[in-house]
Order: sequence, then C-alpha cells, then structure tokens
Amino acid sequence: MGGYGYGRRGSEHVQYVIGGILGIIGLLSVGWSLATIGEAEGERRVFGMTITRRFFDIVIYVYFLINMGIFIAWFFGLDEAAGSIVWNITWLLIIPFSIMATFQPRYPSRGDGV
Repeated sequence: MGGYGYGRRGSEHVQYVIGGILGIIGLLSVGWSLATIGEAEGERRVFGMTITRRFFDIVIYVYFLINMGIFIAWFFGLDEAAGSIVWNITWLLIIPFSIMATFQPRYPSRGDGV
C-alpha cells in the first residue's frame, strides 16, 4: 500500500470530496427545479399537450412520495449504492419538468374580449 496519499485512504478522501461536490450541485439543481415548478402558472404547450398548474402539482406530490419512500427504505436497509443510484435518478427526472415550467405560459382567454 503506497505512501504519499496514494493508498486506500487517499482514494477515500477523493471519493468524499467528489461526492460532496456532486451532492451540493444536486441539491442546488433540485432546489432550483422545485422552485421553478412551484412558481409555474398558466398553461404550456409541450409536444402538442397542454400542461396546466395541476400537472405541476402532481409532479411535486409524486416527487415527494418517491423521496419519502427512498428515505423510509434507507431506514430499513436500502443498500448505499442502490440508494445513491435511485437518488441520482430522481434528481435527473425532476429537471425536465422544471425546464417545462420555464416555457412561456399561455393564459386562456376569458371570452369577454379583454
């Protein structure tokens, strides 16, 4: 086992640093995504479908339930590697919804000419 930080301990420190940096980036991206989805108003046309506020509410509730399921599974022995993979997948899945929330909203006309 080599010296000068090239042994087992050196690689563990690098893993912790990289994991910490990726964790901070993930936290910031999820925070931005949830804030963007939470502020979405009006209707949006995405791939020919009309997306309303209710859709974004459902996305947030489902995201919450998935994260609570992962959190509870962690207490019952969810493997560390599997848990990390699932967390990263949920982080990546929330980003497209936040991008949809940034599209220009269309507000339906009230029909009274205003």
